Amino acid sequence: MAFEIKDTVLLRYTPEENETTVVIPEGVTEIAEGAFRRMANIEHVVLPDTLKKIGDYAFRWTFNLKEFIMPDSVEELGRGCVCNCGVEKVYVSKNVKVIPPFCFDGNMNCREIILPEGLEEIYPSGIGGSRGLRMLHVPDSVRYLHRRAFTGSDSMGPGGMNFPKSIETIEMLAFDGASGLKKAELPEGTKKVWKGAFSGCHSIQTVILPESVEEIEDRAFAYCIALDSVALPANLKKIGMGAFYGCANVTEMDLPAGLEEIGKKAFYNCTGIAEITIPEGIKKISAEMFYGCTQLTSISLPSSVEEIGESAFEGCINLKEISMPSVKKIGKFAFNNCPALEKPDAPQLQETGKLAFYHSGLKK
Repeated sequence: MAFEIKDTVLLRYTPEENETTVVIPEGVTEIAEGAFRRMANIEHVVLPDTLKKIGDYAFRWTFNLKEFIMPDSVEELGRGCVCNCGVEKVYVSKNVKVIPPFCFDGNMNCREIILPEGLEEIYPSGIGGSRGLRMLHVPDSVRYLHRRAFTGSDSMGPGGMNFPKSIETIEMLAFDGASGLKKAELPEGTKKVWKGAFSGCHSIQTVILPESVEEIEDRAFAYCIALDSVALPANLKKIGMGAFYGCANVTEMDLPAGLEEIGKKAFYNCTGIAEITIPEGIKKISAEMFYGCTQLTSISLPSSVEEIGESAFEGCINLKEISMPSVKKIGKFAFNNCPALEKPDAPQLQETGKLAFYHSGLKK
């Protein structure tokens, strides 16, 4: 084996023919960018106890590498340093504080990543695309899960993943497409569920939100098609656009009394919801809010609601009763294709949009 080393930095490694095991000599403190890139025959690497840094993409595309065990001397990991490999197990040094972008991205055979206590941040796609993961323990020291941190990590069962109390921020799309995740219990202190944070988590069944959550952002749980249980906290003030878009398995949604705003398409194609109560204080039923909620049979709107947006209830084919005591304006197509609706109660109605009751059961 031939190592090119300069000032304790391993710049490049040239393997011998059919060599599968590499022992990096003691004294090396850093592995440079791409030093082992595309070394397809390597199956085992022994890292020295003097190593402090692994550079960007250092082991990228080492497709036959079986495991990656870091000595606890390692303090810094480069972007994508062990990505697109064949590793099945990764042990991260206890002195690493940050998982950088793409660090373990695309390791489709990886079943276990052991993260150290003391870890603080996981950056975009840091553990994304690790599709063989069976369980992931996130240490209690982690404070930030950056956007797309776990994107595409779609096999987190049966062990699943914990959400430590130390987490302060879960950024947008953090778990986008992590379709193996079955349960999410966010820690007390979480203020918002970021945009698209759990979008496309097709296996998630239960979401537990702490009382500290005040906002669910746009598409936070969109396409969580197995979701059947979510308890909304009493302090929730806003549900964003498409927040529960396509959550077809949800059968009920208890909206808290303090809720102030519900965005467009919030419950679009939530085909399992049979009834729902809108709390006092909501001023408008936004466009397409309940579009395609085919099991919805009745709904009572509070006196605070004065407007119903375009296509708000379009395609609610089993909607029979709706009470709209203060509604003054109904947008176009609001009740289009609601054949069971025959007698809506709207004594204050002043303006009706084009084809608002088209293909409904309304008798003229």
